[in-house]
Amino acid sequence: MQFFQGKLKSVYRYNALMLLSICFLTNVAAQDVVMSQFYSAPLYLNPAMSGIAYGPRFTVNYRNQWPGMGSGFNGGYTTYMGAFDMHIDKIRSGIGLLVVADQMMNNIFGNYYVTASFAPQIKFNRSIAMKIGVAGTYIHRRLNWSNLQFSDMINPYSGFFDANGNPNATGEPTPSRLSLNRGDLSAGFVIFTRKLYFGFAVNNFIMNKENFSDAVEARTPMRFTAHFGGSFPLKTKYSYKRNIYLSPNVLIANQGRNLQVNAGLLAGIEMIYFGAQFRYVINNPESFIMIVGVKKGKFRVGYSYDFPVSKLVNKTGGAHELTFTFNIAGDDNSLENKNNRGYLACPTILNF
Repeated sequence: MQFFQGKLKSVYRYNALMLLSICFLTNVAAQDVVMSQFYSAPLYLNPAMSGIAYGPRFTVNYRNQWPGMGSGFNGGYTTYMGAFDMHIDKIRSGIGLLVVADQMMNNIFGNYYVTASFAPQIKFNRSIAMKIGVAGTYIHRRLNWSNLQFSDMINPYSGFFDANGNPNATGEPTPSRLSLNRGDLSAGFVIFTRKLYFGFAVNNFIMNKENFSDAVEARTPMRFTAHFGGSFPLKTKYSYKRNIYLSPNVLIANQGRNLQVNAGLLAGIEMIYFGAQFRYVINNPESFIMIVGVKKGKFRVGYSYDFPVSKLVNKTGGAHELTFTFNIAGDDNSLENKNNRGYLACPTILNF
C-alpha cells in the first residue's frame, strides 16, 4: 500500500505537469521566455542590437526556470541560447545569428528556432544614434508524447512500467501531429547616446496556427518589448583611480494578456558587477532577482537567481540563469572603435 501511495503521489505530480504542458500547447496566449539578464541576450531581446558591440561577439545563455516543478535538474523549463553578431563597417550595419532551444519537463515539449538578423545604423549627430533591426526565424516545435505518463498507466504493484521495464499502455489518444514547423518575423529599433538607451521590439509577426490536435486551435501572440536604461560613471574621492558605475535597466514585455515588468539596478566596481531586479507580472509580484558577474577585457560571465515571492514560492524552485560573452573587439562597439573614430559610443551596459 505504501508503494501504491508513493506512485499515486507521482501520478498527481505528473498530471500537474501534464496540465501545465497542455495549457502551454493549447492556450492561445502561449508565452515566450523572458530572460532576467535580458541585456546579456541582446539578439533575443531586440534584433536591432545586432552588431551594437562591434564584435565579432559570441554569447551563450542558460536559464533553468521552475526546476522544482519536475524531476531532475531540468524538470521545469530550460532555455539554451547561442548567438553571434558583428558590425560591418562597409555597410554600416550589424548582422546576427541566434539559436534557441526551449525544453519543458525533461524535454517532453521542445521549441527550437534559428534567427538571422540585420541592423543598419543611423547617426543623427555627435551625441545620438539609432539602429533598426529586422529578423527572420525558422521554428520547429516537438511533443515527445511517449514520455508523458497518465493515471490509467499505473499498476498498483509495478507503477508505470511492467515487470520487464516497459511503459504500460494508455487509453489517451495520440495527437494528430507531434511536430510543427513554421517561419516568423521580428523587428525593432534602439536609440542611444553615450549614457542612455531606449529600444522597442515586436516578435511573432506571423501568428500561424500551432495545433498538435485538430480539436484545438492555438496561436502564439505577438510579443511587444520595450527596454531602456543607461550607464553612469561615479566620480568620488574613492573612484578617482577605480572604474565605478551604476546602470539602471527596465524591461516591459507584453504578450497576449500577460504584462511583465523587470526593473533593477547594477553597480560595477572594476571587473566586478552586481545588482538586483524585481519582476512584476500584471497584478502579481513574481520574483526578486539577484545578479552578480565578472567583466574583464573580452570576457564576461554573469549569474542570476530569481527568488519567488508569489504564492508559488515553495513549489517552483525559482530560476537560475547563467550568461557568457566573448567579444573579440573588447571594449569597442559599433559606433566608436579604434578603426572608426567618427562613430558614437553606446552605453557600457549595451557593450556587454
